[in-house]
Amino acid sequence: MASWLSLPADLVNRIADLLLATDDLDCYMDLRAVCRGWRSSTADPKNMPRDPRFRPRQWAMLDEVHQSDARLFVNVATGRFVRRDLPLFRRYDVVAGAAGDLVVLAERTAPYTARILNPFTGAMISFDAPMPCLYDPAAHVIGSLPTLVFISKDDSRTIYWANPDSKSFVDTSLIFWSGCLSNVGSTLLHRRVDRWIRTSLLRTSFSISKATCLHGVDVFKIDTGSGLLDRVKNLGSRAIFVGERRCLAVDADKFASVEANCIYYVMDEPWYDVCVYRLKDETGVRAGGAIDSFNSSFLCDDPPFSDVQLLCYYTFEVWKMFPQLQLNCFFSQT
Repeated sequence: MASWLSLPADLVNRIADLLLATDDLDCYMDLRAVCRGWRSSTADPKNMPRDPRFRPRQWAMLDEVHQSDARLFVNVATGRFVRRDLPLFRRYDVVAGAAGDLVVLAERTAPYTARILNPFTGAMISFDAPMPCLYDPAAHVIGSLPTLVFISKDDSRTIYWANPDSKSFVDTSLIFWSGCLSNVGSTLLHRRVDRWIRTSLLRTSFSISKATCLHGVDVFKIDTGSGLLDRVKNLGSRAIFVGERRCLAVDADKFASVEANCIYYVMDEPWYDVCVYRLKDETGVRAGGAIDSFNSSFLCDDPPFSDVQLLCYYTFEVWKMFPQLQLNCFFSQT
């Protein structure tokens, strides 16, 4: 009887392509690890770090603030959670988790150049440009080059971007700025009046205008070509998690504690709470404590955490750059 190891190469490739189509990059790497024949039948992502087939699209790194080299990832389309050990973190400073789920690193020695790590394949793209001196940047990776974009939490209304062969990051001031990065799709920024947030899922873009907690949320579908807005009353099975600079759209059917057709966000006054606004009946409620690793007195520290707490944590908290890296970047640019 023939064994699994003797499967024809074209059949192994078809299975591998199905795993890539569902963004199950970890399963793709597991398939390649089965035997030498399966490895030779499939493409090696480490040799093609810029190949879009191997770029995470639907993943988010949830626990950026963590004392070990392991990180928790979630596929927002399937609801699958994966914890991975990333020993490369011992050699670099972790700058930020990029939307889509690449990880931005920085060299620990001058000139502190940037790196982009694919946490599932181990492939890395090196940048010539040193890291800009930012307080707590949110990051996004766009295009095929790719282009690395940063937004810092300050009032400068400035984004910073560089391609792999750029000698430095270019800063660009914006008239309107939201500072929110979406988890999937090519949407990056949108115009801001008061507190506008934009996110995208399955090639559909939304803009969310949020007043204070429990006082109403308006959702608009955006025609990215014309810029026209169309008010949305029903998100179907989707739920959107909103933060100041990062947003996350998920399929609520894949998460046990997530309610469809709702907007989730965190209010930090008078205490850290998860708030839920239901579009169906236009009502808002406080849904319990949020995770806040930076203020232990407010920390909801009774794990295991719910899906909602973890997803809100991704949009609410953005990891601050290591103080030593900030200091090094500052002196290297003066």
